[in-house]
Amino acid sequence: MEYREGNLGALDFYAALKMEKKPVELVFYRGAPHIFTQPQQRFHAMHRNLDWFNFWLRGVEDPAPEKREQYVRWRDMRDSRKRIRR
Repeated sequence: MEYREGNLGALDFYAALKMEKKPVELVFYRGAPHIFTQPQQRFHAMHRNLDWFNFWLRGVEDPAPEKREQYVRWRDMRDSRKRIRR
């Protein structure tokens, strides 16, 4: 989930998903309007979305060292979902 800073409704939605033990992450973009207009915000959002789709839908991970932590979190989320289903 990606939101502009100060969107309190995002916290409610995030908390509800966490209570249901759904894999979820929440990212706030500081100083961003509803539609990201700053190139740096767009860059990070687009890369994060591409990584998400590749990981969750295609099973592909970007080998870049700076993304290692993100994939550790996502693998943990994926594995915890498998444990819950059993």
